[in-house]
Amino acid sequence: MKKILKPEGFFWVLLLLVFSCEEETTGCLDTFAVNYSVGVDDACTGCCTYPVVRLAFNHKYSLDGELSNLIYGNTVKDGSGNPFRIQRIAFYVSDIALETATGATLAVEDELVVQAEVSPGRLTERTLKDDILRIDARDIATLTAGTFRGEGDLVRASMQLGLPELADNLLQTSLPEGHPLGMQNDTSNLNPDGTYVVLRIDYFPDTTQTARLESVVFSAPELSQVLDFPGTWVLPRGRQTLLVLTMDYAAWFREVDVRIQSPEAIREKIRNSLSAAFSLSQLLVQ
Repeated sequence: MKKILKPEGFFWVLLLLVFSCEEETTGCLDTFAVNYSVGVDDACTGCCTYPVVRLAFNHKYSLDGELSNLIYGNTVKDGSGNPFRIQRIAFYVSDIALETATGATLAVEDELVVQAEVSPGRLTERTLKDDILRIDARDIATLTAGTFRGEGDLVRASMQLGLPELADNLLQTSLPEGHPLGMQNDTSNLNPDGTYVVLRIDYFPDTTQTARLESVVFSAPELSQVLDFPGTWVLPRGRQTLLVLTMDYAAWFREVDVRIQSPEAIREKIRNSLSAAFSLSQLLVQ
């Protein structure tokens, strides 16, 4: 006697056929990635995209009690009330890190292998943490420091004003094109001996058209200052981070008299107030 398949039997057979024909899916299964995929069958190879940490700077100058945008060539005042003009401010930051409430330090993971001259004619390979940025006060672009994985309750952000010691004596040709440590068009980031200028201030000491351009320069071996920003933030897993910093460059000139002090004397005044110009306005998780 023939068996008759009941209607509900057809449903289960059809469902079995549908699922047996469905292809397996692949995707990123790393929960620290920004493109983490829920519900895929297999992990992909090399398809995960990880968060980055970025920095944005608001370049300001306090003038007559008002915090205004710093514009090269415009008149500002020193701590003694003398008008002068800033032609350029440029500096390096590196070693960007976030500290969690548990004491863990989250840092950029990217590394850069370069060549350095350790003695005349003798080269060696060096590995740098590749989170080095060169900031120019005329630029308002947001800069990417590098890949940044982590999570937790954050209690501190920090960075170094200056460069790591390993940056000394780098062979320029071993750097990727466009890298912040590469030679600038005007070589303003290098001293004649090849060491890096980590902070440069070019200024006219008065507002006349005949004023002579003066420079305050800090070199890599002598300037390494940690900028510390305590706070309370939450960093979820797989999210991008943006640090927004406000620079009030007037803080560097509060003890300065550009009319009577030499660039060397001004340099020491600025050295004592470097960190006072930096403030962390926001830490944004995106």
